[in-house]
Amino acid sequence: DACGGLLNKGIHPAMIASSFYKAAEACTSILKETAARQVELSDRESLVNAVQTCLSSKVVSQNSDLLAPIAVDSVLNVLGDNPAEATNVDLRDIRMVEQLGGTVD
Repeated sequence: DACGGLLNKGIHPAMIASSFYKAAEACTSILKETAARQVELSDRESLVNAVQTCLSSKVVSQNSDLLAPIAVDSVLNVLGDNPAEATNVDLRDIRMVEQLGGTVD
């Protein structure tokens, strides 16, 4: 609808596309500067907070405070004694077991 309105005003399609591209670049730049920050693997609390944020939009959101530390500890254990030196984690080393009729807590 937004593009249709601009086209109806006589703005050339190439100008619209170019403007959307510039806006996307500006948004990406702003997000990199303000929102995106690197989390150190040694900072468990920040990792747990990041996982809780991810889980907040999932079905298990009401249990994110319980599941987030479990997920973080699982990955950190797979990384070994010195997570700072790890370059990759094989997620096949982490397994989730579902139990029929069980609850998360």
